[in-house]
Amino acid sequence: MKHWFLLGATAAALWFGSTAAVQGEPQIPGMTPQQKQAMTAVRDRYHPHHAEIARRLGARRSELANLIRADEIDKAAVKAKLDEILNVERERQQLFLDEIFEFKGLLRPEQWGPFRQKVLDRMLRDRRHGPRQDGQKSE
Repeated sequence: MKHWFLLGATAAALWFGSTAAVQGEPQIPGMTPQQKQAMTAVRDRYHPHHAEIARRLGARRSELANLIRADEIDKAAVKAKLDEILNVERERQQLFLDEIFEFKGLLRPEQWGPFRQKVLDRMLRDRRHGPRQDGQKSE
């Protein structure tokens, strides 16, 4: 019974990840129009990848839920599905970091701190409320 609780807690933690933490129009003091345009281009380039990963995570989470709902639960299948979810989650986090470092390259050092704080605030908000699972950009 204990392992099912841990499995559920792990699945819930994965559900409330940090996707879209950098989406939305950046409002960093002193940004030039060129910086805003470049950041929008980066965000737009990454968005399809974020959406695809969100779709894959949603599908695998549904598959995991179906495995757990079964009358005869196959522990090995549940563990394998959880491994799949963790692998896709790893991809999501790597993509997020790649995008953040691209943004960092567009900002001056004095802009990086405020931008980083906005990303961290967004990540914490997404963890409390959960990311959008429909692949759409957050407001």
